[in-house]
Parts: sequence; C-alpha cells; structure tokens
Amino acid sequence: MMGRYRKLSLTGGEVLGGESERTDEEDPENVGSGKDYSDLRGGKKMKQDTNEMELIFDSCSENEGFARVAVAAFLTQLNPTLEEVADVKTAVSEAVTNAVIHGYDQEIHKIRIRCRISGHAMEIEIRDEGNGIEDVEKAMQPMFTTRPELDRSGMGFAFMEAFMDELEVESEPGKGTEVRAVFHSDHIDCPPWGDLPGTVALLITGNPEINVCFEYRSGETGYSISTNEIKEILDGVPLSYPKVMLLIKEMIKENIRS
Repeated sequence: MMGRYRKLSLTGGEVLGGESERTDEEDPENVGSGKDYSDLRGGKKMKQDTNEMELIFDSCSENEGFARVAVAAFLTQLNPTLEEVADVKTAVSEAVTNAVIHGYDQEIHKIRIRCRISGHAMEIEIRDEGNGIEDVEKAMQPMFTTRPELDRSGMGFAFMEAFMDELEVESEPGKGTEVRAVFHSDHIDCPPWGDLPGTVALLITGNPEINVCFEYRSGETGYSISTNEIKEILDGVPLSYPKVMLLIKEMIKENIRS
C-alpha cells in the first residue's frame, strides 16, 4: 500500500493532486500448480504457466502487419488491455521494419520471431541474419539513423524502448541483429488518477509555446519533466511530429510506474 502525491504545474501556476492508495494482488488464475507437462517432441519439461511460439517469414514489408497481429494474438493469454496490446504491436512493428530496411536492405531473406510467456511476462525475440549494427549504443539514441531519407528514421529503437518494459539489442556486423523485448502484465490501465500520462503528453504537445512542467512524487522517489527538457531530447524534432505524443506518454508512464 502506497500513498501518492502528484503536482502538475504550468508556468505561472500549479495544480495539486491528493493521495490515493492501491494494492496489487496476484491473479490466482495465473499461478501454476507445480505440475510438469512433457513436450510431445522429445520429453522436454514445461511448466503449466509457460507457453512458446515461433514465426519464420520473409523480410518483405507486407509481413510486418502479419507479425504484429500474430504476436498480439499470442499476448492475449495474459489478458492485456487494449493499450498494452497496441504498445506491443508498435514495438514488434518497429523491430520488423528495422530488419526489413536496415538488416536486409529490403532484400528477401528470413526474419524469426520467438515469443515465450512465463507467468505474468512475455519475452519477444526478433532476429535477422542481415547487415548487423556496428555501434548498438549509438544506434539506440533517438534520431540516429543511417537512412535519413526514409520517413520515421531514427525513432525505431526509441519507440521500442518506450513501449516495452525491457529492451536489449545484440548485433554483429555481417551476422545480424537480435532484439529482445519483455512485456510485464501488471494491469495498471485504470490507476486511481485516470490517464495522467496521456493528459500530460497532450498538454505538452498541444502547447509547444508553453513550458509545461510536470512533477510526480511517490514516497521517497520522484520524477519531473518539462517541455524544454523534451525539446532538448528531441533535438529539433517538432512536438507535432507523428508519434511524439505517444513517446512522451510512455516515457512518463514508465517513470511513474511503481
């Protein structure tokens, strides 16, 4: 049980919120019985609360939609919210698009997706055997791209990192890239204050001339962000750029999650 304090301030004034309390209880339907089940292909032991699937498909842009829908369908076992499904679909879409455009230079080869559900989490691995990335850390920085002529270039990893709970990228030039993302089903779609991240993101992107300052406190921890800080992060990309509002929303959501 935890009390929360939040403050939303715009230049010249502030709005104060009260406290709220909530407790998280484990869903008894997702607790395994401890029994083991044998895999029919060779005696592999699998716990009751695990499930796996794998996709192999051609690296053409038409299959990007298929991949995200297939992963979203597999995710439904965790009873996600519509917003959570949209987040995972966006992350998968960006990873597959990266493989098609940057990994294989739009040539037709194979992309592999492996999903594994364990308890309340789903791990997604998306792998290609294409060009690879020379500097992964640099490639994951917002707005970095080797293909500036393409729309949305430089935001793929930023979107994946914003929409997923965990993200790891391993790559070797000439051998390919593997993206590993993890989604945790925690069912916080209805927090007691409503859609606070979405409201703040809308205020920031809808009023670019105003320095909106958002501050959140929960116990001993806190988080703050402002329009000016976001403009520095975007480095010249306008707040009206497509998906910037979603990126801001997910950034706030991740940092106030307790």
